[in-house]
Amino acid sequence: MDETTYEFLTGASAFVIAILGVMLATTKILPESGLAKFRKARNILVPSYFVLSLLSVVCCLTGYDRRIEPASTLFVASFQSLLFTMSILVFIRPNAVRWSAVFRQAGGITVAGIVLFVSLFCFTDYFSWFFYVGLTAYVVQLIVYTRQFILSYRKTV
Repeated sequence: MDETTYEFLTGASAFVIAILGVMLATTKILPESGLAKFRKARNILVPSYFVLSLLSVVCCLTGYDRRIEPASTLFVASFQSLLFTMSILVFIRPNAVRWSAVFRQAGGITVAGIVLFVSLFCFTDYFSWFFYVGLTAYVVQLIVYTRQFILSYRKTV
């Protein structure tokens, strides 16, 4: 794929995802009983749309870079797994999802992402080591979220 097509497709993707995030954010959910789960899930899902849109914008502006693409994909995938898992858990066990836990985990992902990008630009000789450690941490994150989902589902059922 040539560079212009790649930039067009990622730019269009960023635009569409951002519009979907805005549409979800502006969807009014009435403050009636029984809809609190939907409001909480929406408040968790909206940032996930914007994080994914941000990745597409970065890819559009930088073009395809063999060094930046894996790091940014790993960073955004970690955020996506956090936000989508928490939004699903809201429907199964709303009391199990605490904003403090979501922000704490998001902070950990942010710190790990900053370390990954610093190693990408400042310590290029060690980047592959940092990347594989981050990839391992991502797999562990997925295992923990899967286990958390299964346990929550069992308790609910």
